[in-house]
Amino acid sequence: MQVKFCLKERLAEHEISQGELSRRSGVSMSTVNRVATNSTTRVDLETLARLSAALGCEPGELLIRTQGEAAILDYTAADGTWIPKPLA
Repeated sequence: MQVKFCLKERLAEHEISQGELSRRSGVSMSTVNRVATNSTTRVDLETLARLSAALGCEPGELLIRTQGEAAILDYTAADGTWIPKPLA
């Protein structure tokens, strides 16, 4: 089991580009791109806080747990929180 970023999915939900997120968060465009494409395995907590604040979500909502090659990406909003659905 691994933990990966799901920033690309959050950007699609909020209908904003990586460039716009970079501008809003103050995080460099190259860092936003590396997180969105899972090209990095380490992100500073301050960076995670800035990205989540710019998207109006909690830092944990930018992370997903994976099982093998399948990612748990199907989320359901419940009382303002995101709850991952288990894989079938």
